[in-house]
Amino acid sequence: MFQGKTGFDITVASEIMAIFCLAKDLDDLKRRIGNIVIGYNKEGKSITCKDLKADRKFNSSFKGCFKSKYSTNIGK
Repeated sequence: MFQGKTGFDITVASEIMAIFCLAKDLDDLKRRIGNIVIGYNKEGKSITCKDLKADRKFNSSFKGCFKSKYSTNIGK
């Protein structure tokens, strides 16, 4: 008999956008993105974006967007 698992799945894009919206500044954004678990090694230890240095790429990609986010909110 098949036994299903229950849980909550979030797509990568949704997780990145949620992190972007919650980040207070660029350092916070880099920290939050760096802490994303993308998999596990053979010993069961989590592998994060920071381990692969992928947080740097995300941070540079979002730098311009982050300035825009705050200038739009301040103007309202």
